[in-house]
Amino acid sequence: MELEYEPREEDLLALAHHQVATSPVVHQRLRRRHLALVVAFSLLAVGLYVTLLDKVLSMTFAILATISLIAYPSLIQWRLQRELPRLVRQRATPASYAARKLRALPDGLEQTTAETQSKVAWAMVNAVFETSKHTFISIDGTYSIVIPRERTAIAAYISFMDALRGYRTAAAQQLDGAPSTSLRGS
Repeated sequence: MELEYEPREEDLLALAHHQVATSPVVHQRLRRRHLALVVAFSLLAVGLYVTLLDKVLSMTFAILATISLIAYPSLIQWRLQRELPRLVRQRATPASYAARKLRALPDGLEQTTAETQSKVAWAMVNAVFETSKHTFISIDGTYSIVIPRERTAIAAYISFMDALRGYRTAAAQQLDGAPSTSLRGS
């Protein structure tokens, strides 16, 4: 089964948003920064109160700690919304926007453009996440393929996804030592 499409900036941006939303490393880093900020302001508030007995300055830092606790997640979301388009444009190359063919073959997932060709075994295809507008495919733990659903033929998309699911299921069964059978449509 085969899909042909040409990614656009909006597709690459959707992929970047999905990568950030599903990355445990990003979430862990953001939680650490959030906690560090709140703890730092709290320690400053307590330290200033104990050492200088300055209630106004101490309360200011206590208020900053509270605001940080409440507002930091929203601030980070706003900043990501603002910064991701710029980052996507910086990292994108002409090959990122090249027309491509994505093939679900018995021995792996193949992606071909006019200049490149890559193929990965089904055991490397970790996850598939579908939304109404895009499908994201994870290769070796990183969502790296985006399919714009609105710009692919419905019948071709359904056939491709059925084949992809079947091959992934068969590969998983082989890894588990179970007999290999093709489970199309699951």
